[in-house]
Amino acid sequence: MAQAAPLRILIIDDDIHVQKSLAFVFRMMGHEIFAADSAAQGVRQFVESRPQLVFVDMVMPGGLGIDAVREIRALDAVVHIVAMSGSDEGGQHNLLALARAAGANRSLGKPFDFDAVERLLAEVAAAVAARRRAG
Repeated sequence: MAQAAPLRILIIDDDIHVQKSLAFVFRMMGHEIFAADSAAQGVRQFVESRPQLVFVDMVMPGGLGIDAVREIRALDAVVHIVAMSGSDEGGQHNLLALARAAGANRSLGKPFDFDAVERLLAEVAAAVAARRRAG
């Protein structure tokens, strides 16, 4: 199978270990990575970098990830947004369901199933390529 074009990926998470782990894996796969450690910084970074895929943690100090999901979705109706949570604060599944209702395309619980993450990247890369071909 042909290698898909690299994606521009934004990781919004206050946990530096999560940021670095995801960034390492994504860079090894050839993707361009941007990172932010708060919802507000994530929205600013989104505007500056215009990624095709955004991973957003739902529980962060200084603002919930759901706020970033709403703001990013308002800025871009097409970008693929993945809500993530490892917290039981407010119930992980409830937070992730709320994020999907706010505009996230998918949700992932932490710890990650990296096979599922790899499949997700392939799906997003295919969707981005199809949009490019469509004009």
